[in-house]
Amino acid sequence: MKIAVQIFNHSAMLRTAAMSQFRFIYRSASLTSCLRSHEGLQLRSPPSPSNLPLSFSHSRMCGIASSWTSYPKLSPPSRLMSCRPPPTVCSNKSVTLTDDEKLTLVKAEYELYKAEGEVEIPSHIQEQDWLELTRLPSVMARKKYLRFLFIKEMKKINKKEKGSKKRAFSNEKHAQVLEELTTEEGRLTYGLWRNAMFIKWLKQNINDIESHKLIQAKLYGQPIVFDYDFDEYMVSREKKALAKQVCECIGNNRSHREPFYIHMCNFRQEEEIAKTTLKAIPPLLHDDFLVDVHSEDYLDVFPKDKLVYLTPHCRDEVGDFDHDAVYIIGGFIDTRNNVPITLAKAKKQNIKMRKLPLDRYLDWGIGKKSLTLNHVLGIMLEMKRSGSWERAFEMHIPSRNLVKAQPVDGAAIKRKMRRSQDEQVTGRLVRSWFRD
Repeated sequence: MKIAVQIFNHSAMLRTAAMSQFRFIYRSASLTSCLRSHEGLQLRSPPSPSNLPLSFSHSRMCGIASSWTSYPKLSPPSRLMSCRPPPTVCSNKSVTLTDDEKLTLVKAEYELYKAEGEVEIPSHIQEQDWLELTRLPSVMARKKYLRFLFIKEMKKINKKEKGSKKRAFSNEKHAQVLEELTTEEGRLTYGLWRNAMFIKWLKQNINDIESHKLIQAKLYGQPIVFDYDFDEYMVSREKKALAKQVCECIGNNRSHREPFYIHMCNFRQEEEIAKTTLKAIPPLLHDDFLVDVHSEDYLDVFPKDKLVYLTPHCRDEVGDFDHDAVYIIGGFIDTRNNVPITLAKAKKQNIKMRKLPLDRYLDWGIGKKSLTLNHVLGIMLEMKRSGSWERAFEMHIPSRNLVKAQPVDGAAIKRKMRRSQDEQVTGRLVRSWFRD
């Protein structure tokens, strides 16, 4: 009975150790064999081939102070021996791993998933995705990220297959039309690959037109600045949201009829906010990408008297649009605290500050009085083109948030005027009565 209790306690300890952060290392007999060959441990699992290079120290990583010889009276089952770590694996809380060791562990986990075939994983992982996997804290988070990469890869494959099928169908249709044209007897026909009254605009033609507008804006147009000097004030979620909004801003500005020329100032590549933006916009630093990126401050790029910082915490509103000013949009998303960081920075640098007239044109109701960066840029683009705040807000703000004009009631106005006239007559009568 005592031996059975010891075996039960031993199994419970094994199950508890399997819940540790590095339990995936021991889940297959092949990886256990690799660790045994690396450290010379005499485990009872059957040998199996493995091609996983592990350059880290097994005793350092797991903190194993003793092997299975610590239990001379017990014979754990071979299945648990091959799939579960010793109970002392999770006992050492002070073990820290280097980046190379974390990367090796993540690659070992990927190979295990690939061998088991139970988890959906991509066939190829890029270097930045490996680094992202090393930052994830749990096994479930890594599984979700691997499944995300798998879905992303499948979408690319399906898109490529659909494109090849579409091209094959188009080529077949083109050959059929050419055959029909050779057999026709001088008839005038309209359609695809025949006579047409409209010119077909390809994506390359539209791209050339938009690039031409941006070149004109760079040479003769008005610049606008995105300030990237707020890395320490945002968390990772807010930085990813900022990268998405800036990406949308660049696209909307590019397709506009009269675009700004965008400058990104205080863009330091070693900071996380810059890395997240580069991940969302890979060609941002290319020479032919029509956005200027500066590591220095905007005070070193533009004259100080032309700078106008747009901050929602300012008291003064933007009046008429100034076509000579250089407007600055703070690259800052604050979903936790409504702290006036952009206002403090503009005051410290003694720069002119303005805010959009949101209170006059928007009915906020409940919530913070702030807009996303793409909405701010869209409003400024339309204000630059038309000069009307009403039109700018109507185009970029949902109608439910706009201030609704009150209908004019002519009868009510007449009643009010008649009441004021009666009050004036009554007042004159009372004054004359007291005078007499």
